[in-house]
Amino acid sequence: EVAEAAEVAEVAAACPLLELSYDELSVLVHALCDPLRPQLALQLSSVASGLRAPMQAQLLELRAQHEAALQLAALYTRQSGLPWSCADLRDAEQLLLGDFHGRPLSSTHWSTLGNLAARQCLRKLGTLVVIEDSGNGDEGVGLFSAGLRRGCLPSLTRLGFSNSQLGPVGAAALAAALTSRAVPALQILRFGQSRIGDAGMVSLTLSLTLTLTLTLALTQ
Repeated sequence: EVAEAAEVAEVAAACPLLELSYDELSVLVHALCDPLRPQLALQLSSVASGLRAPMQAQLLELRAQHEAALQLAALYTRQSGLPWSCADLRDAEQLLLGDFHGRPLSSTHWSTLGNLAARQCLRKLGTLVVIEDSGNGDEGVGLFSAGLRRGCLPSLTRLGFSNSQLGPVGAAALAAALTSRAVPALQILRFGQSRIGDAGMVSLTLSLTLTLTLTLALTQ
């Protein structure tokens, strides 16, 4: 037992992370689980065998999130015809999605966009515009907003949606997410061809006047 304790102490000295509690390690791993750069967490798990078990569940989740991020990135193609990589998505300063490329966003795309915002992976993104005529307007914007509420798009200055299926429910979800912490640089919020109506505009106006000073535009 003395020899075993000495061995454990030696390993812990070589890898101080092994001294963390399970909860502390989970918080650390969560912070490192970047869907656009999964190698960070994978490298951490390889530091010592004692880290692999407590990280297993989060690594499985990270793998799924990375695959979803690749699908979102693939909505864009380079001039060579090859799809974007996660590195391209991470460095993007502008994202024009939906009918810009003839590829409507699925619920998974919307959820992934929200997850990337939640994990603060899109730190360079300055413009985000989604134009489409699909039937998941409220649901999609709601999924994106749920992620944004937990995270931040620090460089975002312009945000726009044009979707005939976007109504007051989606507008209310977005209003709750657009705080000065989540979008500190936001200057312009624009809606086009939507159904947000008076109720949606009231939700947005009441929320935004308390948190942000920006230009709100509604076009038909």
